Amino acid sequence: MISQRANLRSNCIFTHQKTFNISNYILLEKIEVTFTIQLYGTSN
Repeated sequence: MISQRANLRSNCIFTHQKTFNISNYILLEKIEVTFTIQLYGTSN
């Protein structure tokens, strides 16, 4: 069960890297993290 989830997750990441450029993927990650930090910052 755990290995099945791990495979699914790695497949998703692999698909993302094929669809996007790796730099664009990292950029999206940074934006998401920044947005999350701002969200927690305003709620606290």
